[in-house]
Amino acid sequence: TLKGSKFICGILPIKPFIIETSGPCEGKSCYTGYMIDLIERLKIDLQFEYEFVQPHDRKWGSYNSSVQDWTGLVRQLVYNEIDIAAVPLSVNSGREHIIDFSFPFMDSSNTAVMRASKSTQNRFFFLLPFENKVWFSVIIMNFIVTFFFYLANKTSPYGRSASYVHALMSCTCKECLKHRSGQKDPNLKTLARPLTRKCLFTKGSAKDGRNGTNFYNSFWIVSSGLFGKTRGDSPDSLSGAAYT
Repeated sequence: TLKGSKFICGILPIKPFIIETSGPCEGKSCYTGYMIDLIERLKIDLQFEYEFVQPHDRKWGSYNSSVQDWTGLVRQLVYNEIDIAAVPLSVNSGREHIIDFSFPFMDSSNTAVMRASKSTQNRFFFLLPFENKVWFSVIIMNFIVTFFFYLANKTSPYGRSASYVHALMSCTCKECLKHRSGQKDPNLKTLARPLTRKCLFTKGSAKDGRNGTNFYNSFWIVSSGLFGKTRGDSPDSLSGAAYT
């Protein structure tokens, strides 16, 4: 116990911890609140006496660099003018270097509350990173690249369309020779179905049924590249593949 001891407690009114009464009072009866009840309970358990004093500058305590000294309750503790600061004093590194704090009885934090702005869902949010003129430029360039892609793949001797013409003009099978000489066999329905298996035109047509040289397919091949996707029907010619 601390029987026979008397402590000077520094306080500052702050609701709800320390409330200073407005009516006529004297000494300890001028204050109420959580901290007052806590000091009174400690007094009963440890059997000591106390009195309250307030700092002359009515400040909690901070370091004044101009005079190189502390203010308020912290200054009173440093110069032993009070024994206890019976207030909810916040803990910081500067104060911890010169005074001792008891175990914290509560934690507090500051939160900034702002009014939320009204926002509506935009279905075209993926367009927001760029301005409209950028997207218009992308679309226009997409058509331009598609045109040159189609033109290069169509006219290249290594493309599918031109390779069929080349095969038709260079094949030495009977049907292709008749076609080039202007003679047509009435029993032959189409050149895509010749009687001989050595026809170069039929061999080229039988590779697959895809047609990567029309403008529609060219447009989707180029457009898929904008989204990082690749189509399986890529052009055969080197000049057409260079555009993709």
